[in-house]
Amino acid sequence: MLPRELIASRPSWVRRQISNDEVFALTSEIISKSCTTGIEVGVASGFSSAVIFSALSSVDEDALLYSYDLSRKCYFDSTRNTGDAFFEMLGERTGFKLSTGVTSSEIDLPRKADFGFIDACHENPWPALDLLAMSRFLADGALVALDDIDTIFRRGLRHTNGGRDLYRAWPGKKYQLDGVSGLGFLIYDRASMLRAIQTTFALDWDAHIHPDVLGQYMKILSRVSPLAYLKLFLNVSRYAGTRDHARRHASLLDGKRF
Repeated sequence: MLPRELIASRPSWVRRQISNDEVFALTSEIISKSCTTGIEVGVASGFSSAVIFSALSSVDEDALLYSYDLSRKCYFDSTRNTGDAFFEMLGERTGFKLSTGVTSSEIDLPRKADFGFIDACHENPWPALDLLAMSRFLADGALVALDDIDTIFRRGLRHTNGGRDLYRAWPGKKYQLDGVSGLGFLIYDRASMLRAIQTTFALDWDAHIHPDVLGQYMKILSRVSPLAYLKLFLNVSRYAGTRDHARRHASLLDGKRF
């Protein structure tokens, strides 16, 4: 489907979806980068999944999209299953692999992905953790889209800084398209990912993450980063969710290198 057709076919019950400008932006960037395999964290209605899958499929008819969401029901409409809009719009597609009731730590792909989309919990450090989990399956040079990187400026959303902080902390290649607010693109590389995570961990955390859940990401980090950084993460993360942990432990991050 073309972007205009996708927008026109959006089910009437869908809310809080990506904007029309973001539909065109995601489509154009996926196609221009010739992406064929995607990872999506945060599905909700499934409208974004339909947009991403359509773009990937326009590049390769055998495209794959692996989508993950913690909730089995759409968070704004409990009468709908997560992802329902995708099936209403596109029907059953063998290339769409939806997993619900899971965190991003459970991402598992049989091949490398060249596109990632993060639009789940926006509380810091969740976007960074989602990218960490996703990174195990991202090819160097993969395109990663971060949604809602300006939510801090919206009424009632003061403590949803994660996407903005991750985008601002990214030291590698990144960009936004003119006229498209709230959506940022990163060009993935492992070194930039580790440095950006280091920075976002040092900031105040909006989310209170259970130690068992955090432990899942620690294991991932232990496999993709040096032991020295793992120890740093363990020291900082024990204060997760406290507003002053960054002030008390900012010195841990000063001068550290990967």
